[in-house]
Amino acid sequence: MRSVPPLGLTAAASVPPLDASAVTVEEYRGGLAPLAASWEALVEQSHPGAVFRSYAWLSAWWNCFSTGREALVLVARSGEQVVGLLPLYRQCTASAYAR
Repeated sequence: MRSVPPLGLTAAASVPPLDASAVTVEEYRGGLAPLAASWEALVEQSHPGAVFRSYAWLSAWWNCFSTGREALVLVARSGEQVVGLLPLYRQCTASAYAR
């Protein structure tokens, strides 16, 4: 199977392929602080990108909007090294189904 970029986008030549040996879903009921060091290690100091990528922004967002939600994070690792993070959340609705 061949990976094809979405319509109108081209693959960036400077982005190395993700070499993840494992991707796990981890729950963080007490907040996202245990991820701070891993998150900051992923930010390129010479090109940090959007502020939304930073742990500081993510933790402030989570502190404001976490009521009634459970933090879930997809964590990609190559060996013991974290190579990718994707924050998600689960929210129970009035119908008792998780979103």
